[in-house]
Order: sequence, then C-alpha cells, then structure tokens
Amino acid sequence: MTKANEKQMLTFLVSGYGKKNEPSLGLFRGDPLEGKTECLWMLDTLYAPSYMALCTEGGETCLYTFEKDPPGGAVLSYRISREGAALLGRYASNYLGPCHISVSDRGDMVYTASYGKGTVSAFEIEEDHSLKVLATYLQEGRSLHPKRQDKAHAHFAMEQDGTLFVVDLGQDKVLLYRVDHTRKELLPPEEEIVFPAGTGPRHLVFDPCHKDRLYVLSELTAQVFFCKRTQEGWEIAGTYEALPGMASSPELEIPQSADPLSIGAAIRMSEDGRYLFASCRLGYQSIVCFGVGEDGTLTWLDAAPSGGITPRDLVLAGDRLLIANQDSDRVTFLDFDREREKLLPLRAVLPFKAPTCILLCEDL
Repeated sequence: MTKANEKQMLTFLVSGYGKKNEPSLGLFRGDPLEGKTECLWMLDTLYAPSYMALCTEGGETCLYTFEKDPPGGAVLSYRISREGAALLGRYASNYLGPCHISVSDRGDMVYTASYGKGTVSAFEIEEDHSLKVLATYLQEGRSLHPKRQDKAHAHFAMEQDGTLFVVDLGQDKVLLYRVDHTRKELLPPEEEIVFPAGTGPRHLVFDPCHKDRLYVLSELTAQVFFCKRTQEGWEIAGTYEALPGMASSPELEIPQSADPLSIGAAIRMSEDGRYLFASCRLGYQSIVCFGVGEDGTLTWLDAAPSGGITPRDLVLAGDRLLIANQDSDRVTFLDFDREREKLLPLRAVLPFKAPTCILLCEDL
C-alpha cells in the first residue's frame, strides 16, 4: 500500500458536468505530486457524464457512463485503452435520467439509478458490449422534507452477491432487489433498510472485509449509518455525526450560511477496511475520516479542507485521496498519514471542468 508522501504513478478517469463540445471525460496518467500528470485523451461529445463504471474482462477494459441529452438520457459503453475510447453501444430512453451507474459482480449487467425519475434500471451486456434493457422499476414514496423528499429519488445502485442495493434519498430507504444472473432478471425488492425521517441517504459503501456490513452516508444531515446483517435482516447498528467532529478541527471554518440540505456526497473505505472517508459540500468543503473498529463501529479521527468547492466524489489510491471538486473546476490530491491518523494538507491540483466522478484504472 502506498504511504503518505511516497511517489505514485496513477492512471485514472475523470468525468463531469461538461456540455457537448466541452471536455467532459478524460484519461490521465502520472504522478500528481511531481506535477507530471498527462492527459492521454479527452471526450467532448458527451453531455454531463456525471458518473462512470468500469469492467475488465479478457484483457479488455470497458467503460460505462451516461449522458443527459437527449431528454431522458442515454447509457453508453466504450472500449478504452491508453490510446483512446471507442463507442460500443448506446441505449437511449426518455425514462432514464440517470445519476449513478455500476456494473454487476459478474460483469454481465449494468445498473442505473435516476434521481429525477425515481427509477432503477438493469441492462444486459451483450457479446458485442451493446446494452439491452432488462427491467425498470419506478420507486414510489416520500419522506419528511417537502422539497427534497417530495417523491422517490433513487441516487445509487450497486450489487453485492446477487442483491442490488438501491439508495433512495426521497424515501429515506435502501431497497434490496434480487438479481437472477442465470435468467438475466432484476426481481422486485424483498427487503428494505429504513432510515430516520429527513436524513436523505445518498451513497453507501460495502465493508471489503465483512460481507455483513455496509455504511450509508446521508446527504441532508451528513451522518454515517453503520448497517449490519443479522438473522432477521439488515438493521442500523450505529449512527455517527460528521459535522460535530469537523467543527472541532482548528483547520476548518464552518460558515453559518452552510446549506443544511446538500451536505454529504461521497463515501469510501480503505482496502483493508480500517478507515472510512466521506466528503461534505456546500459551505463545509471538507473530507472526513473515521477509524473502523473490529466490530464495525466508527471513531471520528480527522477532517481537512478538500482543496476546492463542492467535493462531490473521492477515490482512494492506497493512502492518497483524489477529490472531484465540482464548483471549482479542479481535482485535488491529499494524503492520509496512517501513523498519525491525520489527513495531510493539499498536495496537488489538476484542472478539469466541473468534475463529478473519478475512477482508478489499474488495468490500463
């Protein structure tokens, strides 16, 4: 594992809210701390590809993303390499409007979640890498907040061991759909995890070392929920506040005008399951770090400025954090010092128009 301050060659994708004829998705390679990051290629034909997913099979790496034009959106597949990106398939529909995309455990299906439409969709990846729609479910429900939770808002969809976990901000729920890979079916939800009214869950991360644990970040209240699977099903085993810990950090200034409705954004976990990181936006502009106990409980450790405005996404490359700061047109790089369990100050900056998603490409 790469330690803080060590040199590290990275290959990574960045996408964002660029419009057509503007660079909106690109592949980069280099050591950011050495100031030698090179753009290998850039796409300017997509409209706001705000999230991405990768699948590598048979020596080929495929990228799945989406765009919001034409109205309703389209899901796209590309074969990518260091030399460029070749479009393989495109599926357009007026009911998609995706905000999140992922690839199944087996690499045979793609899932999308639509915030505006409140839908979750499943696609089969065919032999030529084109996409065939299998099912679309319209989620229904609402919760406490009259504007942000007036209806269902599916915000995240990812599979683990034959179960698709769909985070719905509008309902304050995570819905669990069953996936039948043999029949290529997405079956209706059989279980749900219910969160306190008005919290607005946004994204989740699975514990890489324990299949019976996951962590959910709420957007509206910036809380992390530790969820554990028992014999009776999934339940919330702990709730942790990000903001009180952040307020105690002398390096951060928490403005009184900070928007209480769109705070929590991304949540990630270290490969060894020992640390959890989350980003907080709109006034806070910070990265928060928790330590993870052997029993899955969290301990707040540190917080640091993200180095930009609206840190919408973050990824971990060893102990290096790559952060997509949407409203300051920059990807920033921080290090985490394991010995002191502290986030180190801003190390490097990469300009990019309205970045919203970062993916490491270790196979390129």
